[in-house]
Amino acid sequence: MIVNKSNFENLGWVKDQVNITSGITTVIHATENVAIKCPPFNPASPLSKRGAVQLSLPTSADSTLRRVRLRNTKFHGVRLAEIARLHYNTFIVSNINQSAPNLAFQVDINGDDVAEFNILYDPTIQHEYNSTIPGVLQSVWQNWNARHGWWQYFQVTPQYPAPPGLPAFFQLPTLLAMPGFNNLRIINTTNDLNAGGGIRFTVGGHADFNDFRGYIDQFMIQLSGRPHYYDFACDQNPLIQVHGSDPENQPVTDS
Repeated sequence: MIVNKSNFENLGWVKDQVNITSGITTVIHATENVAIKCPPFNPASPLSKRGAVQLSLPTSADSTLRRVRLRNTKFHGVRLAEIARLHYNTFIVSNINQSAPNLAFQVDINGDDVAEFNILYDPTIQHEYNSTIPGVLQSVWQNWNARHGWWQYFQVTPQYPAPPGLPAFFQLPTLLAMPGFNNLRIINTTNDLNAGGGIRFTVGGHADFNDFRGYIDQFMIQLSGRPHYYDFACDQNPLIQVHGSDPENQPVTDS
């Protein structure tokens, strides 16, 4: 699906910005630090022909900036075990210590529609756990295979610390194999400052993201059958057909 400004919200996409001033946290949705931008980013790359979502954290200009996020609300209730493929692309302009946009899921373990914990995929650590995966680079498009990558566990509620035996960095099948963790679901939340879509791309939270600027594009999540494929663009017509193959050389046709 081509995602542009006209259908951005209808497809479940929401942007937010978190500022902390004198210990008080505020969330701003009308932020230009998350925005669809037009190419060129790298004229030689076919991935930059339509556009991409820019994520920027200009902390030198605003020291209260904590993080920016791009979220999606359309996958509420999806079981992690259903995810067959999960990819996104990044293009980094400015970063520190190979920082890159993280992908996070808010997770419900017991069916109460409350996020008991989050899990986070960070491109920065992927090379450490699989040397065939390049480190995060600047000025080039890179694809991240989160379905087969390494994730972290972040406790949200006191009742659900990381289960005993779960490594600090793990792949999704390892998490799902933990006792009682086989039915984990992505969950949207509504009742706290982190509330929003259960899928989110995040920049910020620590000093390595100071003055970060980069792009994400071509997010793909496949559950069963047809993949959900999001190509962010400046095009005004969202019904452009997209044909090709994903990084696992599986055919993709979407509109």
